[in-house]
Amino acid sequence: NIFFDEKNASIKGLELLTDRSKGKADVSLDYTSYAQLLNMEDIQNLNLLVDSLNLFLPELTYFLPMIETMSSIQHLKNETLQLDASLQGSLKDISIDHLFANIGQNKVQLKGNVLNVMNTDLLTLNHFYLDANTHISEIKPFLPKGTLKPSANHLGKIQLSGLLNGDLKKMKFQNLVLHTQGELDAKLNGQVENILKTDKLKYQLDIHHFTTGSKDLRAFMDTLPSQIKELKTATYSGKVSGDLYKYDVDGILKSNLGDITADLLVKMNKNYTHAIYKGDVKVAQLDLQKILQNDSLGKLNAQIDID
Repeated sequence: NIFFDEKNASIKGLELLTDRSKGKADVSLDYTSYAQLLNMEDIQNLNLLVDSLNLFLPELTYFLPMIETMSSIQHLKNETLQLDASLQGSLKDISIDHLFANIGQNKVQLKGNVLNVMNTDLLTLNHFYLDANTHISEIKPFLPKGTLKPSANHLGKIQLSGLLNGDLKKMKFQNLVLHTQGELDAKLNGQVENILKTDKLKYQLDIHHFTTGSKDLRAFMDTLPSQIKELKTATYSGKVSGDLYKYDVDGILKSNLGDITADLLVKMNKNYTHAIYKGDVKVAQLDLQKILQNDSLGKLNAQIDID
């Protein structure tokens, strides 16, 4: 059913059906004039409901031929994109009731409010919930060749979820959770400022836990020092803040090699060739025998003031 006049347009029961693709959608638009209709940014209200769209990627290339030249997604070329969505508003203020997308081993669910979607400088997220699931093998094609080593496969399935609020000048996140099938696991709150301006990047992180281990490091390094190989798992809990050249750490690192509690400020020069340290560090049951590969050493307990 198609309706069209000088202020409204709607299509109900729009159906797509090909040999490998199918789906249904309803769409309606509100505008003040035909001229405004030609400029999507001026649309006053858009309502879109996509009901279980299954789109075979090779068929999508008929409309978007550039997909065939995107090397990072060639491993998905024979996959089917599944999409289910309900959203309303305008390009200046979109409310996403729900959006679910699935292709290959990638799944993403979104819900929330997006402002100024066509303007990166003003793009803003309000109560924006993200839940993404993928596999390390799906991430590899998007990274420079050699970034991930063969042992990265142990990370397996990866899940990232959290609630986002803010813009690219200041983005806050709550209950940001990262899970993998390896040791890597994290949960934190905080904010990041100047995301696109790395020279002015600032961050404040409240880390419930950040866990990793030597197996995770092998995902990025061909060989590890023998001392690092002894680090089976390590978990940091505490606060971290600063910028590219200053780090303020206040928390505890627990590992199979011992525990380190630190309240430490580190300042680096622009070339990272010189650092100033100030604070205190406490070590408990630090296994020097394993760390230094020296059987004559034992475990260290110490309180160190640094200035």
